[in-house]
Amino acid sequence: MRYSFVIPVYNRPDEVRELYSFVIPVYNRPDEVRELLESLTHQELFDFEIVIIEDGSSVSSEAVVESYRGSFPALRYIAVPNGGPSRARNLGAREATGEYLIILDSDVVLSSTQMSSCLLPISPQ
Repeated sequence: MRYSFVIPVYNRPDEVRELYSFVIPVYNRPDEVRELLESLTHQELFDFEIVIIEDGSSVSSEAVVESYRGSFPALRYIAVPNGGPSRARNLGAREATGEYLIILDSDVVLSSTQMSSCLLPISPQ
């Protein structure tokens, strides 16, 4: 099952830098992470950070994430012992600094206009 959520985050501290935070829990799916990150490089809107939570995988996505570091200045990779997708999402939400939280499963691939067509209408500007 694929999930994605857009959640406004209220009472964020002053360290908010990006408007959107993508939280992506992953478990043994480096190829999916590569496809998702590649789809994010083609977005028309770039005011976002990416927080990838590696949830105790035996097949790490770290090398894939590192290969995209130059494309996304606000890309973070956090490896934790396996605790399940809910725990990984919650950790990612705590680590996120954006005004809006977007939770994606690792198998999601976004079209190049996905963010601009879906998220601009909720922009506070």
